[in-house]
Amino acid sequence: MGKANNIFDFKIYYSKDIEKLLKTAECLGLSGACVVFHKENVIEAQNFKTNSKLHILKGLELEINTQSDMQNIDKCAEFVDLVFAKIKNENLVFDVLKSRKIQILNFDNIVVEQSYLRLTKDANKHIEVCLKSLQIDLKLIKKYKKIIEIAKRKHYAAGIILTSGGNKWNELIGREEAFAICSVLLKTHPDQSKKIICGKDLLKQCDKNYLDKGVEIIE
Repeated sequence: MGKANNIFDFKIYYSKDIEKLLKTAECLGLSGACVVFHKENVIEAQNFKTNSKLHILKGLELEINTQSDMQNIDKCAEFVDLVFAKIKNENLVFDVLKSRKIQILNFDNIVVEQSYLRLTKDANKHIEVCLKSLQIDLKLIKKYKKIIEIAKRKHYAAGIILTSGGNKWNELIGREEAFAICSVLLKTHPDQSKKIICGKDLLKQCDKNYLDKGVEIIE
């Protein structure tokens, strides 16, 4: 989720009310937001513009269930800065980890092995903890508490980020609420909470890998 005293929400879903959501995000003190599209409306990302004062990124969320979903990534990711992979097929975890186009992994739908977390670090990916998902399925709280605990103890995960997953103005989260979610629900210490809600490492990765128009730099 930005600056030392603010947060960066990496998942605010694009909708006809996106300007209202971004205005709310400004009022909540966010420093930036990633407006996330799906493959059905990703073409709209190409021409998306806003008058928001926030640091705006564009993202794409893909459900990874078949090999054809993997094959569509290059085509769909052309107009965005970040790609979220919602992994629904455990057999494709390693394919997702090998993809250079994917930066953020969502493990809501599969059992997470320790080896996945180690490889997540090796592949320089981030793990998403989505507040909206936690509210829908409370069992995910226990799951992500364990992931965070293992990541901390083993130094496995490259990064963990908290997103709102909001598509309505009242689903966004401010700084104090974000810290409370991390410390109370996920049982993180203050320094760890700060990393989870600021996403500085992910922002640095965006600056390194993308030019102004979202073209990947090949090193």
